[in-house]
Amino acid sequence: MFLYLILFLAVSVLIKFIKKEKFNYIDFVLIFFMIAIAGFRDGIGTDYNMYKSFYFYPDQIAAKKVEWGFIELIKISQNMFGERYYLFFLICSILTILPIYYIFKEKSSYPAFSLLLFISLGFYTLSFNMVRQCIAIAIAFYALKYIEERKLIKYCFFIGVACLFHMTALIMLPMYFLANIEIKKSTLKKFFVISLFAGILFNPIFSYVVNHIPQYEMYRTYNSVEAGIGTYLVDLIYLLMIWFVISKKETIIKSKFEGICLNISVLAVPMIVFSLKNILFARMIYYFFIPILIPFANTLKFFNVKLTQRVYNYTIVIGLLIIYVLNIIAFNGVYPYASIFNL
Repeated sequence: MFLYLILFLAVSVLIKFIKKEKFNYIDFVLIFFMIAIAGFRDGIGTDYNMYKSFYFYPDQIAAKKVEWGFIELIKISQNMFGERYYLFFLICSILTILPIYYIFKEKSSYPAFSLLLFISLGFYTLSFNMVRQCIAIAIAFYALKYIEERKLIKYCFFIGVACLFHMTALIMLPMYFLANIEIKKSTLKKFFVISLFAGILFNPIFSYVVNHIPQYEMYRTYNSVEAGIGTYLVDLIYLLMIWFVISKKETIIKSKFEGICLNISVLAVPMIVFSLKNILFARMIYYFFIPILIPFANTLKFFNVKLTQRVYNYTIVIGLLIIYVLNIIAFNGVYPYASIFNL
C-alpha cells in the first residue's frame, strides 16, 4: 500500500506545479515512478500469471485467441529480454501510461488533476489486470487528438493499431463522425436522461429475448455478469461527473477538444447502465470513461468564491483518496503489492 499512497500524495502535491503542454523534469520523474510501479510488479493483477504464461508459451491454445499485435509484442520481447519476463510487463506499462499522460499534458488545463482522477478512479491499477485492453484504450485515447484536427487517416491508423491489442477498440471508430458535432446543452441533457431510462429497460428485455427466443440463446452468456456494489458506486460517480459537466457546459468546456471528450462520455451513458448486468458492454465502457477526466479537471477552478473553491478542492481530494484505497483493496488483485525486487 505504501507505494500506492506515495503515488497519490505525489500527484496531489504536484497539481499546482504540473502545467499544460510544458514537459519538465517533474513530469519525467512522475512518469518514471508510475511506469516503475506498474512495470516492475510481480504477480500483481488478476490476469498477471495468464499473461506471464503467454510470454513463455505464446503458442499455447489460449494464446491463439489473443490479438496478433500482442503476441508479436511478446515475441519481440522474448528476443530482446529472454527469460526476463518482467521487462515485457515494463513495455506494456510504457505503452499504457505514456499516451495517456501525453494527452493529459497537451489537452487538460490541469494535467495533474486529470491524472489524479485517472489514478484514483481505478484506471491505473486496472492496467495491472486488463493489460491488452488498457494498451488499446491508451492508444485510442491518444487518437482523439486527430478527431479535433480532422485527420481521418491518422485517426483510423491509431484505432487500427489499438485493435491489434484488443478488438474492442473498434467501438471508437464511429467517434470520429459523432464526437465532433456541436451539440446543445439541452440536447445532451435529454440524451442523458433518455439513455438512463433506456438502459434500465434494456437489461430485462435482453434477458427475456435470450432466454425465450431460441435463435438468440447464443447471447445468453453475455447476460451473466452481475455488478457488485463497488461497480455501482464507480458508475454512479462517472454518471454524476458527466451530468455536472453537461449542466455547467458553458463554464467548464473551454476548448474544442473538451467538447469532443464530453460528447464521447455522454455516449457512454446507456452502456454504463447496460454493463451493470450485461458482459457484452462491461468492457466497452472503459474507452468512454477517460475522456471526461479532461473537462472535469476544470472544476479545480470553477467557483467564484475562493473559500468555496478551497473547500471543494480539499473535499474532492479526500474523497478520491477514499475511492483510491477501496479500489486498491477490492479490485483487480493489486493488493498487497509485490515487485521483482521484493519491496
